[in-house]
Amino acid sequence: MTRTTLHDIASPSRPRQRPAAGRAGWLLILVMSVGLFGCGRADVPVTSPAPSPSPEAQRLIRQAQEALERGHYAAGLDLANRAIEQAPASPVPYLLRGRLAFELGRLDQARADYERVLALAPDYEGAWHNLGNVAFRQRRYREALRCYRNELAHHPAARPWHGLGGTYEVLGQADSARWAYTRALAEDPGYAPAHAALADRYQREGDFETALRHARAALEQAPDDLAYQYRVGLMLVRTGRPDEALPLLRSVVERQPWHYGAWFNLGQALQQLGDPSAGEVLARAEAVRAEQAVVERLEREARTSPESFAKQVELADALRRSGRLADALQVYHRALSLHPGHLGLLNNLATLYLQQGDTTEALARYRDILRQDSTFAETWLNLGLHYARTGRTRAAEAALRKAFRYGADNPAVQAVRQRLLGPGPPAPQRD
Repeated sequence: MTRTTLHDIASPSRPRQRPAAGRAGWLLILVMSVGLFGCGRADVPVTSPAPSPSPEAQRLIRQAQEALERGHYAAGLDLANRAIEQAPASPVPYLLRGRLAFELGRLDQARADYERVLALAPDYEGAWHNLGNVAFRQRRYREALRCYRNELAHHPAARPWHGLGGTYEVLGQADSARWAYTRALAEDPGYAPAHAALADRYQREGDFETALRHARAALEQAPDDLAYQYRVGLMLVRTGRPDEALPLLRSVVERQPWHYGAWFNLGQALQQLGDPSAGEVLARAEAVRAEQAVVERLEREARTSPESFAKQVELADALRRSGRLADALQVYHRALSLHPGHLGLLNNLATLYLQQGDTTEALARYRDILRQDSTFAETWLNLGLHYARTGRTRAAEAALRKAFRYGADNPAVQAVRQRLLGPGPPAPQRD
């Protein structure tokens, strides 16, 4: 069954186990991946019926919201806590802290925060909906239905109807699910998630033409959405139009090479067209399926053990190895909230930002690590490799000298030293 997506009302401003300690255990992402040198957020605005928070609280709320949007959950949680201290009678920071807790998998905390919002403002837009998402994630489906209905009683909108439909879906009530998705579209005919959900529903029922119509309607609203591209491509294959499916499925595998369904259906489309490359593509699909089965297992383990630092790091490492850098970044931030200040983890985060092209963020984070520990060899190494790749030869040499000096007992650092300089005398011991 297709996974049901939860759509949160995000904020008041707009809708392989590795050692947990020990530097050698945190092998450099930059070195490993680039060789030698290298429920959704809502846009529904919500307003507080309570008195406006103080300017200082508003500043903290804005910063916490920015941290949430960037996936910096640990920092966001700290800011939200400070905002609550400044404005304990306002529902706004509680809603934001609940959203952050939800992202971190701390569902009991999220529940408590959303309940606090409702105690302060019983008709606060989005609070019942988000509480329904918590209940859904905890598999308390009857409670989720009640929460979504309460949201609809106060604020009729497409989003809670969609949540209601997804809950009926997992309860096996197909007719009720279809009805709820249709009601979502009655509220907002352009609400893409409801079209996507109906596409999945009709696909399961074998009505591929109707599924294709809804899949296309979703894609029209969000042409760059890869999930919607995949749905349309899949339905085109199912309805015997492989030539139309090819560009969509190729787009997905190019940008999400870990997507088993896209690889498999691309192979099916090529097979229908008599293309000799179909066998190779289907073999690739099978390899991806095996790899992602491991990731899915780790996702389940991390979800059921949200307080386990090792489980979060193991999942993040697996996501990073499979090329899912944005997902890995999110999970590394989740791990960081459990072990704030872990320099190896901070180094991995900085390097992921660098891989994603956010050089400013990456360099700022590297420098922050070195302010905390000027002898942290992995960071000096990654800085040196970055400088070398970008043509800053002197800066690269200086950074690499420090990496080799401070990393004399670090196998990862010394492996890079040997690759760069060849066999030679042991590096001097650190001070």
